[in-house]
Amino acid sequence: MKTQTFAVQYRRKRSGKTDYRRRVRMISGFDTRIVVRRTLGGLLLQVAEYGNTGDKVTHSVRSQDLKKLGWNYDPKNLPSAYLAGYKLGKMIGNKEIIADIGETKSVGGGRIYAALKGLVDAGVALRVSEEVLPPMNRINGSHIAAYAKHLKEKGEKIYQKQFGAAVKRGAIPENIVKAFAETKEKIK
Repeated sequence: MKTQTFAVQYRRKRSGKTDYRRRVRMISGFDTRIVVRRTLGGLLLQVAEYGNTGDKVTHSVRSQDLKKLGWNYDPKNLPSAYLAGYKLGKMIGNKEIIADIGETKSVGGGRIYAALKGLVDAGVALRVSEEVLPPMNRINGSHIAAYAKHLKEKGEKIYQKQFGAAVKRGAIPENIVKAFAETKEKIK
């Protein structure tokens, strides 16, 4: 009687989290890449270097780390993503890296591209199309300030429902542009 052998695929491949062929093509020829992942609490940015025994993370920044610099706003918004990317870019200096967004759906003008814009503005050599990067009036939070002013005019109850958590943290949504500029200066 002849028995058949069956090779079980890697768990991450079975669950659809990692496409190993695509990953090998991406990292071949490059030593360093920026890994950008969205989390429930914000954004995680890591500088990873390829090695035979596995990837080595050399630098890491979470958007929640901005609280140490006085940033009291939501760590899941566009300005937070940009500032996290800018902070990581200042940490690593003028390196040539590639972006690794993983299995995340690529949405132009979103948080991932805001973080990449922060890296580019900090002096990191990163190939990314200008068309997918968000405009500066969204990166600095002008749209959030305008929306906060609009809701405040409609009524305090609506304003508290939308921005109550930010106000409890000590953030004033109408002043997000000023806070953005101050935090960016602290990072420099």
